[in-house]
Amino acid sequence: MSDVAVRSRDESDLGGAFRHSMSLLTAGVAVVTTHVAGRPWGMTITATCSVSADPPMVLVSLARTCVPARAIAELGEYGLCLLGAHGIETAKFGAAPGVPKFLDEVGRVIPGAGGTPCVSGSIAHLDCAVVEQVEAGDHVIYLGRVRGISFPATGAPLLYGSRQYQRTVPALQLATSDEDHALAYSAW
Repeated sequence: MSDVAVRSRDESDLGGAFRHSMSLLTAGVAVVTTHVAGRPWGMTITATCSVSADPPMVLVSLARTCVPARAIAELGEYGLCLLGAHGIETAKFGAAPGVPKFLDEVGRVIPGAGGTPCVSGSIAHLDCAVVEQVEAGDHVIYLGRVRGISFPATGAPLLYGSRQYQRTVPALQLATSDEDHALAYSAW
């Protein structure tokens, strides 16, 4: 087997290569929620992570021009709904390009941990107040302090990688040999 290295000397090649490389990174699927024209709105994202445990903080990264980015900047708060493996239809709804994503039109909003909308079927809902906003290229990063957390449903998380939705599989199920089984057990 040979190692193949692709190096881009032309910056115009970099965008496509970058998007492809990021598609190889598997991440948890979430819906960032806010209010648009007084109604609950949700958009599917994978660009989120925890930032601090004390105080609890998370960030979301959104295209500067998307509807929720403008609403979050105006309202100073957002919800972060972590989707379970059963949430593929909700994820597809929130990821559909060019269509309104009002959650109340499809019955996907329930009371959450605070003032931000909570998507039904979420395995966790974090209600966040924006404490900092950072411009980053064509995106804006919202750093949010968690004001409240609820756990509306249970289950394994929904994942997204290689441009498809995925579910978690325990390491033991992936093991194909005795050596793999030993490695899987040693991780515990």
